[in-house]
Amino acid sequence: MTHKGEYSIFDAHCHLGKTFRREWKATDLIQTMDTFGIDQSIVFPTANFDDNNFSNSNKRIAEAVVEFPDRLVGFARVNPHRSRKAVQELKRSVEVLELKGVKLHPTMEVFPANSRIVHPIMRAATELGIPVVFHSGTAPYALPSQIADIAIKFPRIPVIMAHMGKGLPVEAIAAAKRSNNLVLETSGASSRIGLLEGAVKTIGVDRIVFGSDWPCCHPAPEKMKIDVLELSEKEKQAIFSRNIKRILSEES
Repeated sequence: MTHKGEYSIFDAHCHLGKTFRREWKATDLIQTMDTFGIDQSIVFPTANFDDNNFSNSNKRIAEAVVEFPDRLVGFARVNPHRSRKAVQELKRSVEVLELKGVKLHPTMEVFPANSRIVHPIMRAATELGIPVVFHSGTAPYALPSQIADIAIKFPRIPVIMAHMGKGLPVEAIAAAKRSNNLVLETSGASSRIGLLEGAVKTIGVDRIVFGSDWPCCHPAPEKMKIDVLELSEKEKQAIFSRNIKRILSEES
């Protein structure tokens, strides 16, 4: 893909680990990034049901970042059902492994995004000054309105709604209107004409970030969704990289 302007691409949503009956490694991701013009990526573990506190998976993410420090930014995963152990794992991941955020998956770990079980993780994230990514778009646990509820309760940190609600993009935009710290990420989001442009007009370009959901989705069509928007090159640059870089540099 050739862009009219020269700007970097920062993918805010990639996984490493076992999924689709194979192991996806950092070298696989780097090859894809090189092929499709992606400069940096956030990486977090896939769901690993043999590692329900994600401690081994988070360590492997940290090792991938050490291997490719200029290309990868690591986020942890934790299971809120592990309570204090989840908080301990998050703190270890940030303070020892030097990961820069955390991903929560209400559907796979089976908890409502706005339930009290999430509060200890959110309090720890606030203390650590890191963003929290929530999977979104699957009922009954990961609705955009539920993610807005938790973002409102914890306004000091960025809350990134992965997939922009998937099949519920209108609800995602409405949810983002409720909370200024809620950011919409585009991987797997609806490509209906005018939808992303409408999101820019409604909540502003500074709260939308590009993601691919690799290897679950391919970066080429996900990039295309942004390329074809009737937005300025400056606005596309914000979505493709500037916004997520700002979020990663923010402190509570």
